[in-house]
Amino acid sequence: MTPTKLILLSILALLGAPAALAAAAGGTTITVVEYVDTGTGRFFMTADPVEQEALDTTAIFQTPLRVRSGLQFDVFRADVDTCESSPSGDVCAVPVRRFNYNAFDWFFYSPKPADWAQLNQPDSGFTDAGVAFRAFLPVGGVCTQGRVAVYRSYRNQNHRFPGDQAMHQRMVTTGSEDEGIGFCAESARILPLFDATFTGDERAGVRTELECLPEIPTGSCLMARTLQRPAAGETAYGFGEVPQAYVERTGFNGIYVITEGAESLADRAFGTFVQFGNPGQVGLHVGTVSRTFQGPPAGLDVVYNLNRHTNVGNVDKRLQPFLRAYDVPVELSTRFQLFVNAVDPDGNSRVRGRLRFVLLDNSERRLDFVAEIYGNRDPVDEVIWEGGPNNFLNPGHGVVTTSIAAKTFGQLAVSLPYLSTVGTFRATNPWGYGAAFDYRIDALALQRIVDAARTLYPMYSPDASEYQVLSFRIENEIDGTGRLGLNARDITMQLLRRP
Repeated sequence: MTPTKLILLSILALLGAPAALAAAAGGTTITVVEYVDTGTGRFFMTADPVEQEALDTTAIFQTPLRVRSGLQFDVFRADVDTCESSPSGDVCAVPVRRFNYNAFDWFFYSPKPADWAQLNQPDSGFTDAGVAFRAFLPVGGVCTQGRVAVYRSYRNQNHRFPGDQAMHQRMVTTGSEDEGIGFCAESARILPLFDATFTGDERAGVRTELECLPEIPTGSCLMARTLQRPAAGETAYGFGEVPQAYVERTGFNGIYVITEGAESLADRAFGTFVQFGNPGQVGLHVGTVSRTFQGPPAGLDVVYNLNRHTNVGNVDKRLQPFLRAYDVPVELSTRFQLFVNAVDPDGNSRVRGRLRFVLLDNSERRLDFVAEIYGNRDPVDEVIWEGGPNNFLNPGHGVVTTSIAAKTFGQLAVSLPYLSTVGTFRATNPWGYGAAFDYRIDALALQRIVDAARTLYPMYSPDASEYQVLSFRIENEIDGTGRLGLNARDITMQLLRRP
């Protein structure tokens, strides 16, 4: 533990306030969050939201770093007396006290007065930090009333309290001492280690490529690439009132429509427009028939940027998925639903959709990994160099491309379809032809991507664990003349624990 953390915990102990008392007034339960120290591998849990905030906002480059493990459970606040009837009489939630080891970061929680008496002896080496929360105890070795068992294990002067039986069993089979059920939680869950969700809606509108560069906005961005940006003003429709011309071209009945083009509805429906429904639900239509600028492919992209905050003391929001040693293997998951409704290119045009990760190595060199989702031509597995020193938007970087259904450069998920939309395409259902995608990359898969990029540009950092995710996006584009209509939703990137 760093000196800063030691000071923080010492102050909390000196104050003598039960940790759970920092909970928001009015609630009877409080969430206990588990952390893992990336330097020592020790586990630590806390019910104190002030302490959680201090740990969560620690500078990301501080080493070692205590980060959330993804495990958490809910128990009763320390100041809440909760009882319920049972065949043997009233049963109440009991206080669970927290003890901090004085020499280093070893934390122990117990509902047993015998443990309290032992640890409060002058020579125990522990300091009583007070009642952290209240919880019901198991009856006959079982948690009742639908509650979840919180197990206890011990190894190398470190106790762990997972509210997950499989995780507890993994600890035991890898050398931890099984100390049974410590107490019962009201609920328990395993959350992603990182979670970023596209939440674009009509209020954000559509930005140009320059306005949507990764170094400018953090979070969701809907980007028009080499297209006239749809007008800032939108048309709001009631449920069921969206003109059918829009619905037919995207397969999406969005209640807000942003358009560009001629005044007539028929002409606008053949141009570029965006539909918004609930946040994160979009219908996209790209039309290039009347485009006067002939150049790079035109597209409408769904983008999520993870930017670094440059102010001193702020947390780096970018993700280094495989930098830290978690207690289980992890994988980067990008999930979304995408349905292509209409594709109408001329004979020489290319229409395609791609999932793109923009990565940075430890010297800020950009590396893009691209997996094609759909198109009217077969995807190509290749490593190329894009851009150049005189291209402001694209100053030069390596690009590794493959199909979302292939494993050439390290896909982890299986059985993902590549949506072939050869020639003029119309879906046979109202919402489009598509699927729910979950594209996953683990440390080995990312290493293969990095190795492929280094065959083109050996200056890239060789260690995949050093790479950060700058942004991810779904690209939808036409190279040439034609149009494309689709809808997308539930676009999320997460860092998941792999069982």
